[in-house]
Amino acid sequence: SGNISCEPIITSNDKMLKIYESSEYLDGVLYHERDILMPLDDSIVRVIDNDLQLIRRGRGYTPLPIWLDKKIENKIFASGGDLKASFCLMAENRAYISQYFGDLENKESFDAYKVNIKRMSEMFNINADKFVCDMHPGYFSTEHTKSLCETPTYVQHHISHIASVIAEHNIKGDCLGFAFDGTGFGNDGNIWGSEVFEYKNGEFDRKFHLKSIKTLGGDELSKNAKNALNCYLWNAGIDIEDKLVDAALVAGINTVYSSSMGRLFDAVSAMLGICDYNTYEGKCATMLEITASKADKFENFTLPSNGEEWDVLSLIKQIYESKGGVKEIALGFHHAIANAVVEVCDKFKIKNIALSGGVFMNRILTEICIDKLRKKGYNIYINRQVPTNDGGIALGQAYIMSGKVK
Repeated sequence: SGNISCEPIITSNDKMLKIYESSEYLDGVLYHERDILMPLDDSIVRVIDNDLQLIRRGRGYTPLPIWLDKKIENKIFASGGDLKASFCLMAENRAYISQYFGDLENKESFDAYKVNIKRMSEMFNINADKFVCDMHPGYFSTEHTKSLCETPTYVQHHISHIASVIAEHNIKGDCLGFAFDGTGFGNDGNIWGSEVFEYKNGEFDRKFHLKSIKTLGGDELSKNAKNALNCYLWNAGIDIEDKLVDAALVAGINTVYSSSMGRLFDAVSAMLGICDYNTYEGKCATMLEITASKADKFENFTLPSNGEEWDVLSLIKQIYESKGGVKEIALGFHHAIANAVVEVCDKFKIKNIALSGGVFMNRILTEICIDKLRKKGYNIYINRQVPTNDGGIALGQAYIMSGKVK
C-alpha cells in the first residue's frame, strides 16, 4: 500500500519498482505475487453522538450497499463531485457507493475514477439508463457524465448533501436541511455554502443562508485564509492592509459573491492568528476547532438575521472588536453558529432536521447543534454510512434522480 501524495494507491509492482529505482526515499519494496485488482484506500470512521460515522469510505465498506426503503424502476449513475470524489450506482433497492478517489483534477485519480465506473457497473450488472451530476460547469465529473449521456440531470450541490441524509435514513415527511461547506455552485451562479432548505411535498426550497459578500474568485481563496479574512473585513467596512486585495474588490476584478460557511471558518481562524493558509483542505477550520476544544468558557457572540439571511458581517465585527482570549473567542464562534441553527429551526418548526456538508466534519459544531436541538425535541439526522463531506453527495444525486425527491 503506497502512493505519491495526492495520487491513487499504486497497484502495479512494475510501477512501484520503477519508483524504487529512482527515489531516494524508498529503502525497499515488499510486494506479493497476487495482483491487486481493486485499489482501495483505508476507510476512516469516527464516533460522534455515540454512533459511527464514515469520514472516508473505502476498504471494508466499499462496495457494501446502502439499502433503500423500496425498489426503484431505473438504473442510475450519479457522478458525485470533484473533491473527495466518489460515484453511486443505484438499482432496485440498493445504492452502491464507490470508494474514495481524491481530487479529480489529478489525472491519475480521474483515470482511476473512470476505470472503476466501468468495473463496478459490470460487477453489479448495472447498465445505467439515468445519469445525474453536479451543476458546476467546470467539474470533471460533470463533463464525464455528459460523455456518458448527452442530457444528464443536473442537481444543485447543497440539495444533494441534504438528499444524502434523507436517503440513508429514509426520512419520512417534511425536513429542514442545513448544508454547510466551503463551496458549491448555486442556482443564481454565485458560490453557495451555508444553505438551509425546507423539504416539503417532494420539493426543496432555499429558505436561509449567510448574506452573500463580494470575494476574490479562483481556487486560491479556498487555500489562503488571510485573503478570505480580508474579503470579510473589506465588506464590513474595516480597512485592510493588503492593497492588492482592496484594489481587486473595489474594481470587481475576478470577484464572485459567496455565502460560504467554510470560508467564514477560515477567516475567523486567520483573524485569531491560529492558521492563515490551508496547506491541506480544511486545515484552518481544523486548527480553529482544536483551539476551541481547549476553552473552559466562551465569549458570547450572535449571528443575527433579517428572516432570510444571516448577517455574517455583524458577527465578523463582533469578533474583530472582542477583547476576549483566543480560545474563548474560538469556542464562542462555534456557539454563535449553533445558536443561529437552532433559531432557524424554531422559526420553521419542522421536527426532522438534517445536517450535512464538510463544515459538519467539525465535531464541536455538530455536537453542540445536536445537543441544543435534541433538548428542544427535534429529530436530528446526520450522514453515517457516507461522508458528510463531498464524498457523500453522489448518494443524494442518485436519490433525487430515483424520483423519491424532486
